[in-house]
Amino acid sequence: VIIMPGLCCGAIEDTATGEVIWDPLEADEHESFLLDSFFQEDKMLGVVLDVIKNSNALGTLNAMLNDEPDSMYYKWLLDENGLPPESVKAVSWERDGFAKYGAMQSMRRPYEFLYERYKDEKNTDTFVFNYDWRLDNRLAAAELLKRTEEYDDVVIFAHSMGNIVTSLALAESESFRDKVSLFISSAPPYYGAFLALQVLEDGEKIVSDLCALGKNINIPVVGAIAKNLMDGVEELVNGKLLPMFRSYPSLVQLLPTIEEVCPDGVNSVLTVNGKGITTREELLAFYQSRPWAFRADGSMRPWVADLGEYWDAFYVDGTFAS
Repeated sequence: VIIMPGLCCGAIEDTATGEVIWDPLEADEHESFLLDSFFQEDKMLGVVLDVIKNSNALGTLNAMLNDEPDSMYYKWLLDENGLPPESVKAVSWERDGFAKYGAMQSMRRPYEFLYERYKDEKNTDTFVFNYDWRLDNRLAAAELLKRTEEYDDVVIFAHSMGNIVTSLALAESESFRDKVSLFISSAPPYYGAFLALQVLEDGEKIVSDLCALGKNINIPVVGAIAKNLMDGVEELVNGKLLPMFRSYPSLVQLLPTIEEVCPDGVNSVLTVNGKGITTREELLAFYQSRPWAFRADGSMRPWVADLGEYWDAFYVDGTFAS
């Protein structure tokens, strides 16, 4: 029984030091369900204050703003080929601590639900399959196939981009398709997500608009602190984190496909210079013309150049694998 996290939800560690380098709140020892709590308005402020108190979140922000060489920023970077340092891996299920449930324990509730459901079945394992969600999704799919070789019956619960990885594995391997007896698919962006295009095209405006909300707090002292904090966040995100995210293969691979952009072949929701994009070829040409499609030396990023092949990888005899 395998739980597949979505984008940003898989935990990542540096195996050379044992340090978890991707948990947004750096709270590996926190016992609550952080992600669940964070999205409950009555608990959000308490969770944020608790994390600030019990982690080094502000120190991390300051280190990244000051461009310190050992800051988290440099541990999150990928090279020009879209790969991390050799020691950086997805957190293994065998690892001690809460990170094995995903960043912010995002997959802990589905894990516990499915564990209870299947715990009495003989010879059954239940685990969260963390993968490096920054990389080419085909790498994660290959790891999933390798991880399931020893099993003859597989149940999968996937959230968001976890469905993309699962779909690639299903398309790649007939034996994997044969052994998956149940696939529970939650919020699957099978045909991509417009949010990915927004981040790539208009990320700075999105960040500025969000930070403006924090700057408008009209409470003495708190308002001033919030404004200074939001100024720092805006500088960091727009100056460093957005360019970094735009170099992640997975973000490009989440771009909306022609099935999402123009499902009927006529009425397109994406218009360039007054003309709607209605064919796959037009859409691919548009993506491959954008500034974020190219590396610093002017060459096209490999995962943009083969985006058409990536889309094809989801199909088996003309049918989307899932």
